[in-house]
This record gives sequence, C-alpha cells and structure tokens, in this order.
Amino acid sequence: MTTKKVFNLIDGTFTKEEAKALLMDLYGSKIKYHSIGAIKHQEFNGSKSQFHENRINELRLERDRMLEFLAEKKEPICITSFVNIH
Repeated sequence: MTTKKVFNLIDGTFTKEEAKALLMDLYGSKIKYHSIGAIKHQEFNGSKSQFHENRINELRLERDRMLEFLAEKKEPICITSFVNIH
C-alpha cells in the first residue's frame, strides 16, 4: 500500500525582494545539500558523483531562470509550493 502525503511549503504574497530572498535560500540549500553529497561520494568512492554534479548544474540553471523571471515580474508576487512524499 502506497501512502502519499502533500505538505504546503510556501503559500504567500511577497515583494520582489522577499520572493528573491526566499527562493535563493531554497535553491542555495538544495545546492549545498548536493555539494556535500558530492564531497562525501568523492571521499568514499574516489570518484565524482555524476548524479550530484548533474543535479547541482540543474539547480543552478533553474535558479538563474527564476531570477530572470522575477526581474520581469511586477509586485506583488504570489508563490505556492507543495512537497509530495510517497
């Protein structure tokens, strides 16, 4: 039996600077998580983790796309985000 839960992570209206700070923190946390994972993989296996390297690159690209999009947006900025765990 598969159990699935949905958690509301972000649900609000923000200024451009608030939205940027919030989303940069989230992307920064994810990039840091995968950077640490890559270091651990390197230490234990003696090789780079292609998974972590790819994910870091994907997150950086998405972060840059988000920043470009925010630069064009007018305030207020509404953000909603959910986490699905299954």
